[in-house]
Amino acid sequence: MARRRFNVLRAKRLVMGVSALVLGLWSALSGITAQTATQSYIEFMLGYNPLKAGATAALFAFAVSGGTVIGWLSLRPNTLTLPLGAAVWLAAGATLGALVLYRLSQRAPLVRRVGRGLVILLCVFVVSEGTRSRFTGLPQLNWDWSYGALAAGFVAGAAGQLLALPTGVFLVPAAVFALGMPPALGILVALLVAALAAVIPASGIILRSTGDREVGPFMYVAGGCSGVLGGWILASRTTSQSTWPLAVFGITAMLLSAWLAYKES
Repeated sequence: MARRRFNVLRAKRLVMGVSALVLGLWSALSGITAQTATQSYIEFMLGYNPLKAGATAALFAFAVSGGTVIGWLSLRPNTLTLPLGAAVWLAAGATLGALVLYRLSQRAPLVRRVGRGLVILLCVFVVSEGTRSRFTGLPQLNWDWSYGALAAGFVAGAAGQLLALPTGVFLVPAAVFALGMPPALGILVALLVAALAAVIPASGIILRSTGDREVGPFMYVAGGCSGVLGGWILASRTTSQSTWPLAVFGITAMLLSAWLAYKES
């Protein structure tokens, strides 16, 4: 009886698909796009060059962000309404901030290292608020959502560009503490901003076929499904007073900042 040959491609698809489910759900519940971590993971697991891994990770992150928004909207929670206007203003501000700080970010390695350390301290504050504020209430600036969202988005985009961190690391605290959004809504808005900002880059990747076409589609489908699940959890298991999403966000941002600081050292 002939021995059955091991299907390497099928094994890769299975492993990366399961990994995409975990990474996608984590991203959906934390509000931080998984592109940075996924790119390094793809390079390590599949041996792709940075360009191909980055394109694949970008499409995966887009699928997760879009899936999370779809999962949220599928339930349409009565207690929390998606502020589309604020998300658009945040996206515009973040894009502007990233463009303004682009050149400076290329010449500031020391600032990146120091800034990531400060981000870890910021995350400690966010986690502490996420664990105790159910009793005391979250501190908020409660700016007007038009100019406040534009200013908050600008600061988040500039900080993300300068420190080479996902913009969601700064968008979630900006949405919660500056704009007064409930934590779950702040996470959803951060992912909506990421999805809006990724429409054009994702379209370019698809048109140029720079992403992986063997394993990548399985990751995109898994990421979209896990995003829908994450959006459903945020919509069905949180209220305007729920602060556990802040703890999830803070721990994720802390680990990501520490890992990137170690990687660059």
